[in-house]
Amino acid sequence: MSNAIESLGFKLTDQLDEVEVRIYERHLLASVDVDGSFKDAGNAAFRPLFRYISGRNADNQEIAMTAPVIQSASTKEDAAWRVSFVMPASLLKSGAPLPDAEQVAIEERSEQLIAALPYNGSWRISLFEEHREKLIQRLQQSPYSVCGEVMWARHNAPFTPWFLKKNEVLIPVCRD
Repeated sequence: MSNAIESLGFKLTDQLDEVEVRIYERHLLASVDVDGSFKDAGNAAFRPLFRYISGRNADNQEIAMTAPVIQSASTKEDAAWRVSFVMPASLLKSGAPLPDAEQVAIEERSEQLIAALPYNGSWRISLFEEHREKLIQRLQQSPYSVCGEVMWARHNAPFTPWFLKKNEVLIPVCRD
């Protein structure tokens, strides 16, 4: 019996203590920009994203849930956060269906070098910030430099007990 869901593919290329440097595969994201607090962003974005993968799209196509859910700072003036569902790898060939809701955007990400700091625990902003700072400090003592926006990756359903939740801070990096 397995209820495993597809995860965003990557290849581990380097290990810096607990920090992993990975090459993430090219992938598609369905994203929603929302305003509000760090904590509330996931809840605000979940409904339109879930509707999209549940078949409320131009093709009435249901799309499998994948991991992780990624949250980052929004680039839009009227939004604080961008929350993204990773699309199944199979949609790279066929393309993701067009969203019915205008707030859902489909974007393609090319292969990317990412530093990841995994941690377990709740979805509190203080825990995220603690690990973000730890990752940035570790990168300052490495042959890598930050060359993109910090992202927060959540791998579990909301009902997962806090002590079992797998989270990661992700930062695009360049090799110095």
